[in-house]
Amino acid sequence: MSSRSPTTVGALLGVPTYGRELAERVRAGFPFNTIQQLAGLSGFSPAELAGIIKIPQRTLQRRRESGVFSATESDRLYRLSTIVAAALDLFQGNAEHARKWLCKPLRYLHDRRPIDMIETGVETELMLTYILQLEHGITP
Repeated sequence: MSSRSPTTVGALLGVPTYGRELAERVRAGFPFNTIQQLAGLSGFSPAELAGIIKIPQRTLQRRRESGVFSATESDRLYRLSTIVAAALDLFQGNAEHARKWLCKPLRYLHDRRPIDMIETGVETELMLTYILQLEHGITP
């Protein structure tokens, strides 16, 4: 994963930002309140975020009861948070503008939404690179 906005990602999730500690936390599963923290800072509801990371509502309810996400869900949540953090940086902390942009299909992504670029690490890196280019005035 990119070193893009590590402090912001850590702040969004309340987890270590990189390295072995992050890998161990993902493997063990993020606590349930992680999705609530991300929702509070991003403008998305926990249910919307769950849909983006492909967690059905019944599974989300079970995670709420158990208090922890699976490693796969935590990995997707981490990838999502890196894109949200980068978009918040791009829009200088304006969650409303970042949210609107994240939900808008982009020609550069073949009419996919930035928020959907979390299926693979490669997609996430592509999105982070694109945001970095926009921040520096480079139009791909």
